[in-house]
Amino acid sequence: MSRIWDRMSLNFLSEDISVKSMKRSKQKTNVLLISAVCLSLSACGEFSYKRGASANDFQQEKKSCATQHKNDADVDACLANSGWIVVSADKPLFAEATTTDNKMPVQMTSDDKVIAEKPVDPLELIAVGSWWKTGAAPNALIADSEQCVTELGEAHQTRNNMSLVTRGLVGCMSAKGWFALKK
Repeated sequence: MSRIWDRMSLNFLSEDISVKSMKRSKQKTNVLLISAVCLSLSACGEFSYKRGASANDFQQEKKSCATQHKNDADVDACLANSGWIVVSADKPLFAEATTTDNKMPVQMTSDDKVIAEKPVDPLELIAVGSWWKTGAAPNALIADSEQCVTELGEAHQTRNNMSLVTRGLVGCMSAKGWFALKK
């Protein structure tokens, strides 16, 4: 009888070890995948997006636009007219609600003139191509945006199916974990 128990405990122990090694393997795969995505987004090149389209679709559309237009700006406009969002490495990808102030205070003399910078307008409209939040469903986007409009006021009501929003709403949604992909 004790031999049977010993065999059973060894089987459970070996199953436990294989589950742990599978979890470690999955964690390593996730880390490698996240690292690859971060490296590819930080590298030179461009980021292109169109809902429901693949990389092959983008390459075909880009070739078609390149044969029609010689200028890079015209090719980008052609892709935009076809529904593609293309962001090159030198352009910002996400809409930002505020700018950082990295200025240092200085002592002024009586002859110095001060030109005040225009403050950031929270009602400034921003065109958004897509909203992203890890693990969130579309109804969560609507619920969070309605909550932000309630907090900020009716002037921050979204337009064009959340594709035209105020800078203040972007800030509120950002605080809730949402990212706004610029158009």
